[in-house]
Amino acid sequence: MAYPTVAEVLARLEFGADEIGEDSAHVHSFLQAHLDDLVTRACALANRQWTPETMPSAVAACIRSALTRYARRPEGNTTSRAGDESLSWAESAGHGGSPTFTRDEIDTIRAAAAPGRPEIGSIPTTRYGPIRPAEDHWKRFGPRDWAR
Repeated sequence: MAYPTVAEVLARLEFGADEIGEDSAHVHSFLQAHLDDLVTRACALANRQWTPETMPSAVAACIRSALTRYARRPEGNTTSRAGDESLSWAESAGHGGSPTFTRDEIDTIRAAAAPGRPEIGSIPTTRYGPIRPAEDHWKRFGPRDWAR
């Protein structure tokens, strides 16, 4: 699978390169710059250096989705309208003005980086039973200790 392209992102938008008109070169360079940034971020998240030939298709799809989402709403705001009132808020706090990956996309990128690798974690365990063999246990505690 190859790196995603600006043409693939434009195909996912409601408007195409022909509708942009004279600004198409500017829009193309704008999207290409952000596409390069997203490829770099995906490689950093996965701790891998993918070439265009080795990038998994799932990672390329995440990059296309993030750039398409950013191209539709560069400010990263969501607006809700009800009647004559509207409310707007930032979806990704602190990341306005740059494309970002969602939590699901980050998980997909990390999973694609290490397919089949088990996760490392700690497992709490408890030991039940006497510390010493049974005969030693009864030697330590005799009838004298039961009277206390």
